Amino acid sequence: MVVPYQWHQIVVRGKLALSCHEYLRKGRQVFAEGQLRTREWEKNGQNNRRTEIDCTRVQFLGSPPRGGNEEVADEHPASDSATS
Repeated sequence: MVVPYQWHQIVVRGKLALSCHEYLRKGRQVFAEGQLRTREWEKNGQNNRRTEIDCTRVQFLGSPPRGGNEEVADEHPASDSATS
């Protein structure tokens, strides 16, 4: 049986982005929560559109992949004072 999957563009900012940079690795499962945001722009005369998840919370699921940091905190909520 083939399991379907989808890829999503996720945007994180501030301290949440620092945590993701430090702990996320290829193959790591996460729960991402936020608002959907659609951006539109024109490039070379062609209209483009991208829908992203503007992330406010990330929860790391399962164990880190081999070679990962074993002391990973499970949840990193976004801070209101975070900077871009």
